[in-house]
Amino acid sequence: MKPIMLGIDEIFEERGNQFSRFEKIKWSEDGKECLDVRRYTMDESNEEVPLKGMTFLTPEGPGELAKAIIKNGFGDTEDLLDILHQREDFSISLNKVVGPESNHYDHTLQMEDMFKPKEVI
Repeated sequence: MKPIMLGIDEIFEERGNQFSRFEKIKWSEDGKECLDVRRYTMDESNEEVPLKGMTFLTPEGPGELAKAIIKNGFGDTEDLLDILHQREDFSISLNKVVGPESNHYDHTLQMEDMFKPKEVI
């Protein structure tokens, strides 16, 4: 049975006729959507064959895995920062982490950008 792809489709390693993918899938038309990490192989007719994998149990699972991978020294810092820099909340989050004493702090951000009163209420 082949999964139905739903948007996230990131191949993160390949070797020979196998690859590993982070994906958002469901296993049938009326099935539940899930985030999955799975290994695949290519058969003789160049079709993907799903092998062993895992489905995240909670919505927080992928983020927790990302933190664990980075915490343990995996990933190139510059590559990771380049990806994080593209996120809408990067500058605000960086300010919150480094604090105003840091030379990485962006003093040009307005306080209302950092703390949106409507989100708090």
